[in-house]
Amino acid sequence: MSKVGKQVATSQVAEAIAQRIIQGMQPGEQLESEAALAAAHEVSRVTIREALKILAGRGLVQVQRGRRAEVRHPDGSTYGEFL
Repeated sequence: MSKVGKQVATSQVAEAIAQRIIQGMQPGEQLESEAALAAAHEVSRVTIREALKILAGRGLVQVQRGRRAEVRHPDGSTYGEFL
């Protein structure tokens, strides 16, 4: 996959995960494992990690090494980017 193709895939996966969070996940709830997310979106774990970094940067999730990503409390402006 080209660099542009990988960036598009990462953005699409980040958007899909963000929509799922916005539409029904609660703060403190954990996402599936990287392996499970990769299988569900038919991408590599590297792509999932990059997508989670995007979402962490936007304040939607908190990522800690060795733990599953966790949904963060919305601050009002964070979720508006995705609606």
